[in-house]
Amino acid sequence: METNKFLRYANIALTDYIVWILLALIFIIGCIMEPSFSSILNILNIMGHVVPMAMMVFGLAFLLMLGRIDLSVESTFALAPILANLLVMKWFPFLPPFLAILFCILIGVLIGYINGFFSVKLGVSDFLVGLAMLLFLRGVVKFVIPEGLYGLPKSFMYLGSARIFNGYFAVSIFILFLVVAILYIITRYRPFGRKLLATGSNPEAAFIGGIDTIKIQMTAFMLSGALAAFGGMITAGRQLSCTNGMGEGNSMQALAAVVLGGVVLTGGKGTIIGALGGALLLQVIENLLTLSGVNPFLQDAVFGFILLAAIVFQGVRTREPAK
Repeated sequence: METNKFLRYANIALTDYIVWILLALIFIIGCIMEPSFSSILNILNIMGHVVPMAMMVFGLAFLLMLGRIDLSVESTFALAPILANLLVMKWFPFLPPFLAILFCILIGVLIGYINGFFSVKLGVSDFLVGLAMLLFLRGVVKFVIPEGLYGLPKSFMYLGSARIFNGYFAVSIFILFLVVAILYIITRYRPFGRKLLATGSNPEAAFIGGIDTIKIQMTAFMLSGALAAFGGMITAGRQLSCTNGMGEGNSMQALAAVVLGGVVLTGGKGTIIGALGGALLLQVIENLLTLSGVNPFLQDAVFGFILLAAIVFQGVRTREPAK
């Protein structure tokens, strides 16, 4: 009896908390391999760097909980802050500069709505819609700013560049904790979270049960777009500029983080805390590889292998109950 209980708890730990177990192991390995890895400055550096990616990861997590995906988040990540700043800096210079923050989020929401409209309301494959939008939006980004956009409003750059405690602690880290807390409450204690997972588990049953599944899915797409845009805003603030390469290639890393965090690709299961763990794990691995002097191109191969391993593990895990 005690053995069965132990095995049950062990199975839960290896499935629902695997990302945190891996994070602890990688951290221990990093401390042994690189003495500077465990320094306070490096840990704060990791936390600061993970914020933009985490925003993208959270948005994708909402969609994957529904069994959907949006590959265009990396292009939204770049286009939203670029258009927002062009609106207040060049196209409508009489507008208050702080409105760029609002415009950035609204542009992300709009892109998410467009993706949701094609995927949810018209029934087009969300994978194909996301792929097409990724290419289209990135093309618009490179056309609008072939070189870069500099001299951004200070109010827009604040969240990404501001630091406190003698410059050691980035304000964006506080923002990360705040966003995690809000999203955790929404998904864990509010009706939206229950409806989200119910829709992802069985859309037909959820609809019969009185859930507006179309509204839930559209909301998830818009949240994903808004969070990607917010992440792009933080990145623009950190680098004090908007560049047309922002977020390029990050969709796959974000997807890997979500899968590592325990969000099931077929929908119906996942948590924001798990998604955060996935984002932190990838950032810690990237930081350790960089400190160890590993070639950046080999780092991409490592992330690809991690994604493959996570998908294989998840596939095996989801098949086990059916045996």
